Amino acid sequence: MTDSQGKRAGKLPEHKRVLIRQVVKAMPVQVLLSLERALGLTEDALLGDVHDIVSLELESHDIKAMIFRPFMPMFERREDGLSGVHFPVWVLDNLWKALERHQTALFARLHITMRGFSQSDPVPPVFTELVDASAQMLRQRPELMLPEGHDADDQALIAEFAAYLDIYHTAREAIRKMPEWLGRLTADKAVAIRILFKDAGRLAEDGGLRWLEVVFANLEDGADIMAFVGIASDRANDRFLSQSELAVFGERVLEAAEGAQRRLMPLIRTPDRLAEAAEMALQALHLTQTMETAIELTRDGPWGQRVARIRQAVAAQVESQIERLQPAIERALPTKAERHHGRVVGATPIVGAVSEPAMAEVLGVTGFCHHIGAGAAQGGYAVRLNQCIEAGEAYLEAYLEAALALYADADADQQAVISAQLEALICLTGALCGTPKANLARRRVASLGSGERSKTVA
Repeated sequence: MTDSQGKRAGKLPEHKRVLIRQVVKAMPVQVLLSLERALGLTEDALLGDVHDIVSLELESHDIKAMIFRPFMPMFERREDGLSGVHFPVWVLDNLWKALERHQTALFARLHITMRGFSQSDPVPPVFTELVDASAQMLRQRPELMLPEGHDADDQALIAEFAAYLDIYHTAREAIRKMPEWLGRLTADKAVAIRILFKDAGRLAEDGGLRWLEVVFANLEDGADIMAFVGIASDRANDRFLSQSELAVFGERVLEAAEGAQRRLMPLIRTPDRLAEAAEMALQALHLTQTMETAIELTRDGPWGQRVARIRQAVAAQVESQIERLQPAIERALPTKAERHHGRVVGATPIVGAVSEPAMAEVLGVTGFCHHIGAGAAQGGYAVRLNQCIEAGEAYLEAYLEAALALYADADADQQAVISAQLEALICLTGALCGTPKANLARRRVASLGSGERSKTVA
């Protein structure tokens, strides 16, 4: 208790403090955080007491999160879109309240332990004792945790969470080592992963599977779980894994990849959503690449065939878009054929106002081409992408030469129009070819202008 808490203590009658504690305990953490910030500004003694109650409840939430650290992500929705084991928040909240009521001696020890505890310290024995007590309570007295109007599904959730608590030690060790594991994988790291996976399997039925679920829940990129699956299975092939208890992880990754590929089609047909389309294509390719790297995919195996279909579908849709690059450039900066004795000998820019919709279209396609390039090798469209970009660059270079020549012989009104077209060309050159080439084009345009001014002065 802080000095300010001590000075303000006792202002509220005890029966009101009890009522406020009950209300505070029912509040979500985000509401408590906002309330604590607001009450922290008050100098009112009674509100100060409420602030202290809120602060103690937030401290209790922090301690709960420390103890159940390996399982906390299982109470949140994943941000990467992959499905996984999920528990409703009431399971842990009701369990914690039941522990506070029925494990008073353990909680007294816990509060003493937490006074000097640091996150870098070894796991205190009282953490393990509280987790063991939790598992026992969930199994023997589930009514203490079950919400009003509960059903068989709620009872199953209680039993399932108890099963996860059985592998607490191996789960905690996995979370401790995970930052190290996510770096370059070595033989020693693979051995450590395999040992913990097997230890969890010995601790409880389906313990190895649940241990991988805990690892999966704590991964920012859920597809990385396939590396752990590959290690745990000695890099078995997809024929074996698709029929094993570990199939659930491969199915999640493949379903997410197939979902991304399906969402790609409507996005890629919508001009103002090409950036989203590129992200969706890259997501599908990333997920399939993770599968291929982690395990052995056989060409005619169940997962190998699905990966091939996803990549083929993504490549076809991506190529349909990158092939629009050249026509889009030609619509933004159109030319007409020059003929000599009936033969086409070149192209001349058509002098006219630059179409804003055409510019928007080509800039969107150009951005898509560059964005999608990150997955070109995995997607199988690298050759076609390079061909389309090179053709676009060649068109812009030829247009620049022709426009500069046209500008030199044009009258003042035409020069103003051509100048606008050259500015559009510089913009497209920067988008497609990069800033250095755009700057080179800009210097050439500027030198032409200075040459014209020198000729006029003379």
